[in-house]
Formats: sequence, structure tokens, C-alpha cells
Amino acid sequence: MIAGRRAALDLTAREYFVERDVVFVREASLAVRVHRRHGVGVTYQLAGRSSNDRSTVGIFYTFLGSGGFGAVQSLRLSDRPSTEVGKR
Repeated sequence: MIAGRRAALDLTAREYFVERDVVFVREASLAVRVHRRHGVGVTYQLAGRSSNDRSTVGIFYTFLGSGGFGAVQSLRLSDRPSTEVGKR
């Protein structure tokens, strides 16, 4: 989820099946624009197998682009160019 040009939240969950065991990875990260193109982020990851879990926390600096965290504005149907075939 992107909150304008100020912050971005990312939640991810994955499961893998490896040799009759289930491996899972859950991750949450939050990045916040601090000043112009400079940002700070925090990430938390929980991963493990059925009987063994491991978690990690990370803090990072990021240099952001000029846009809103990579988001693009979608086109409305009325704004799309015509794709009619055979017209001259």
C-alpha cells in the first residue's frame, strides 16, 4: 500500500513444500520518505519450518525516485487510445 509520496507498506507471505516439510516466509516492510529523495525503512521477516522459526529485523536507508514509490497512475477506459482495426 502506498500513502501518496510519503510512505509505502509491503506485506508478503509465501509457503514452500520441501521434502515433506512446509517452509514459510512472512515479511512486512515500511519505507518512509524523510527529506526529498531520502528515506528510511524498517523490515521484519519471520521464516522457518514446521518446528523451527527464525526472525530478523532490518533498518535501512533508501534513495528514492522522484515519483510516489514506483506507483503509476492508471488510465481510465475513456483515456485509452482507440484500437479499432480497419479504420483509415
